[in-house]
Amino acid sequence: MSKLKKFISYYKPYKSMFYMDMFCALILSGIDLIFPKLIKYLMDEVYNIRPQNMVQIILLTGAGLLVLYIIRYFCQHYITSWGHIMGARMESDMRSDLFNHLQKLSFSFYDDANTGKLMSRMTNDLFDISELAHHGPEDIFISIIKIVGAVMIMLTMNVSLTLILLALMILIFVFTAHYNLKMRSVFAKNREKIALVNAQTQDSLAGIRVVKSFSNEKIERKKFE
Repeated sequence: MSKLKKFISYYKPYKSMFYMDMFCALILSGIDLIFPKLIKYLMDEVYNIRPQNMVQIILLTGAGLLVLYIIRYFCQHYITSWGHIMGARMESDMRSDLFNHLQKLSFSFYDDANTGKLMSRMTNDLFDISELAHHGPEDIFISIIKIVGAVMIMLTMNVSLTLILLALMILIFVFTAHYNLKMRSVFAKNREKIALVNAQTQDSLAGIRVVKSFSNEKIERKKFE
């Protein structure tokens, strides 16, 4: 719980950007739910209207779709650009705090720690965390709104088919959760391998003068492989 609070604290300097990002995500999700309803209206209702009114209604509906597309574009642009800026700034803050923390650690810590692995934590891992900080909340927010909104719309159209789809969604959710649990260990091993590669690269390049002096390039290449 304390780790989660620490992670959330990095949002505080960028609260306005975060709230605006969530607001744009809300509008984007709402527009995505409106599009099918408008198209359904065009397909089901417009052709039953008198010919003299059809062109006017089609133009008005088309203008409404165009306005929605423009609004959606700007919302998506804000999420993509400023959302990434927020994530990059949070990554910078985390990296600065991590570096300050590393400077305060004792000599005994560095006797056992590998410099390459520490560098991997400060680069690869922090980049992934910043991506989570940006995409995580907005993706969850958008997904919840779209799922709930789509279910509510489908219930007004056909209750039995909606219940069948909900049952399938639950099965997919259970399968995905089970699959993610299995993949977690794989991802952990992959990160460990990346850290080892970075550590070996750092050690090899740090002593490159010694390696070249004794013509040990083949040995170092085998270690890297």
